[in-house]
Amino acid sequence: MDGRGLAGTGGTAPPQEPLSSRSEAVIRIRPYRREDYDVVRRWIDDREAGGPFTLQVPKRTDDEIRRFVSGEGDGVNVRFAVEAGGAVIGEVQYRRAGQMPGVYELGIGIWDPAQRGKGYGREAQRQLIELIFGDLGGHRVQAGTEPANVAERRVLESLGFTEEGILRGYLRRPGSAGDIVMCSVLKEEWPPASPGQSPNAGVRDEGSEPNPWTSTS
Repeated sequence: MDGRGLAGTGGTAPPQEPLSSRSEAVIRIRPYRREDYDVVRRWIDDREAGGPFTLQVPKRTDDEIRRFVSGEGDGVNVRFAVEAGGAVIGEVQYRRAGQMPGVYELGIGIWDPAQRGKGYGREAQRQLIELIFGDLGGHRVQAGTEPANVAERRVLESLGFTEEGILRGYLRRPGSAGDIVMCSVLKEEWPPASPGQSPNAGVRDEGSEPNPWTSTS
């Protein structure tokens, strides 16, 4: 899920569940608010900011953005703002993967290049995985990214994901073979955060680009 809304496997996301209170020292994820419109409008279709791993899809209309910052969603992805120091710097999202209960796909996009390489993307994904395994009762979280997106692959590995293989020709876009690496982590593999651990401990995202399944469709 990502980049700008992959078609996916035909699953339909459930209604947006309320986000549990999750506040970290540096970064947190939270539902969008109407006042987020300007920053989302500024960044969401900025392909330079998105980097080489952003899907090339039609730009969103102002009305589309107003709908999802108002919590209406798009019927597929459930989105949260990534906030660092009180400023929105990107988004994370999840959706149901096909028809199998308890299986979710996640996506991440840190829009402002100046905010990459600080561990923010990793921490945002960690919080979203906690939400899925906890509040949503999920048992598998999966994510896909392009083979060349080494930074995101390292982040997923640091979060306990296993690379399961290559889905060939999945993206089907000019200038790319369209392959993605499918990764997953199961609930029984998910370690709780160590007491006193820094919110950004572990492998940093090293300027990772948005995960190709992490668009903001």
